[in-house]
Amino acid sequence: MREVLIIGAGPAGVAAAVQLRRLGRGVRLVDRSGRAGGLVEQAWRVENHPLLPPTPGPQVAALLREHLARFGLRVERREVQRLRREGERWVAECSQGAVEAEQVVLACGTAPAPLWLADGTLIPDLSARALLAAGVPGRALVVGGGEAALDQALTLADAGVEVLVAVRGGSLRARGRLVAAVDAHPGVSVGYWLTLAAAEGRLRLSDGRWWDDPVLPAVGRVPLPLLDVLPGPALHLVGDAARGTLGQVGIAIGDGLAVAGRIGGSGEDPEHTGQ
Repeated sequence: MREVLIIGAGPAGVAAAVQLRRLGRGVRLVDRSGRAGGLVEQAWRVENHPLLPPTPGPQVAALLREHLARFGLRVERREVQRLRREGERWVAECSQGAVEAEQVVLACGTAPAPLWLADGTLIPDLSARALLAAGVPGRALVVGGGEAALDQALTLADAGVEVLVAVRGGSLRARGRLVAAVDAHPGVSVGYWLTLAAAEGRLRLSDGRWWDDPVLPAVGRVPLPLLDVLPGPALHLVGDAARGTLGQVGIAIGDGLAVAGRIGGSGEDPEHTGQ
């Protein structure tokens, strides 16, 4: 069996791994966390998958892990630092050692865009579920106006946290269901034209309030450095990695199934570098 290396164990990577196993291909599935789930595990709810009722993100991640187990697949804990082409094979360099494969599927998603303050202070990345795992705070500030920001706010508010969403402009970028859910939730308030600044060793909002509670940046997504690799033969980008933004579970799963079909459906290795 010619082996395929899948980097990233979110919905796209899991879908590709299982389908390739079904088609008789050798599969190595790696993720820096060592477990399946990816960013979906951070989601408030997955509401737009036609085969699932509205389901909290951690439960969707558990379903992905169960799906892998049915086919005898496991996730290796490896963080890929560099990809290079060596003859007819790809070499993935990891701190735990190199991995070789004839084909690579990049399903590693994206990274949070950094939140820099005017004085050069970087606000550390923090997710709602990581914050709750460390203990439920009384209140928290979520910076951003898109779907990711509202998703984080609802996750916190459902746990009893008083949440302020700081929108740096005059309107939300998010639309529809999440906006309605935020409007209806007594634990979430939204402030417009709000920015953060560092002053006297503390954080201060532009409306004059000091802020000493947790801050969660949610100002966008950026490609991972790994995706700087030049496109080449037998390198496939799926899910968020292909789009460079935060996508949907159903789209990611479809991408994974589609690329697995291309790899496993013919005797020759296709050359596909994106969606």
